Amino acid sequence: MIQNHMKWEERIAWIEDYYEQHLSEEEKRRFEQLLETDKILQKEWEDYCMLRRSMDAYWKAERLRKNIRQAQALFFAKPKQPLEKQEPAAFSQSKQLAKRKPKVWHYHLSSMLIAASVAAVVTVFAINFYKVNTLEVKQQNYYQALKRDIDKIREQNASLSLKAQREDDAEAYTGTRQVHTGATAFLFSPEGYVLTTYHAVEDARTMRLIQYRSEDTLQLNAALIYFDKHLDLALLKIEDSAFRAKDYNLNVLRLMPGEIDLGEEVFTLAYPREDLVYGMGAVSAHTGYEGDTLAYEISIPVNPGNSGSPLFDAAGRLVGIVTGKHTQAEGAAFAVKSTYIWQFLQQAAQADSSFLLGHHRLTTGQYAPLRYYKRPAQIKALRPLIFELKTYSQSALQ
Repeated sequence: MIQNHMKWEERIAWIEDYYEQHLSEEEKRRFEQLLETDKILQKEWEDYCMLRRSMDAYWKAERLRKNIRQAQALFFAKPKQPLEKQEPAAFSQSKQLAKRKPKVWHYHLSSMLIAASVAAVVTVFAINFYKVNTLEVKQQNYYQALKRDIDKIREQNASLSLKAQREDDAEAYTGTRQVHTGATAFLFSPEGYVLTTYHAVEDARTMRLIQYRSEDTLQLNAALIYFDKHLDLALLKIEDSAFRAKDYNLNVLRLMPGEIDLGEEVFTLAYPREDLVYGMGAVSAHTGYEGDTLAYEISIPVNPGNSGSPLFDAAGRLVGIVTGKHTQAEGAAFAVKSTYIWQFLQQAAQADSSFLLGHHRLTTGQYAPLRYYKRPAQIKALRPLIFELKTYSQSALQ
């Protein structure tokens, strides 16, 4: 264990560097491997994360108190006293009497502060309410104009589609056209194994995994290894010399054992277009289409390219794979449960000896490496594992 050769101060420094993301990729992998097996390190990591969150909350509150004190000091600052002037005797006598009377506002200072604060909040709310209403009116006008433009484009597309159909009917099909579909897939193994939905690859002769990165676009060829029509799952393997396992941190991926509760938060990462799209929602039912017990119903709007995308819980664990959209309900979709994903992988290992279940990194367990990460950090860790999947009915162009 790590405790046998590292002092407590060194362990805390290592934990802090990992939390602040100052470690190299090799150091991160080593830390995460130890974190998975070392119970004491897990406890220290959880305690450290709780401490950091408490400290962040404290300093936010402290900054707020400091700002309030500064505002009070400015509000009640004494003005500079002017030079004394000669006053008539009558005024001098009334001034002496005034000194004996207590000033009312001294006794009601707290009430005045509260009233001033409430007035400020009401004023800000009123201004923002006016701005929001004005913005909504502008947006409605914009959307109406945009809708007219979209309707016009649809009419033009319908005309072009009709023209293309007539041309196809008039000419014989030469067989040179490439028909392809788009979906999402995700890497879970250093050997290059990938999971997606079967309906996305059912009629494919060629499959290509694509990632749109800031510096370039990565394209990798893949082949179908195993599938299950009933579960609508497919196992692919990357067969491309450009694939390097060391470029992917697979230690962040964990398969959730069992089912998650109704109403729990879930999110997806998918390629419905040439850009990774994040979607968030909740588990709205423990059964899928027409009471299918193999799937969840989730309240996340999806598009055709979302098929095959991984479904994660709030801790960043894999809880399902998106397989389809609810056509009769807006913003609803279905996802195969993690229990049946694990069964599918076991079946694949039995059917194909080249796929050894123990070799891949998709392990089950309650431990979640990304549990204490904020959502942007979770997405950053999982993003390199997500690919757009394009399938072709004929050999893809090189």
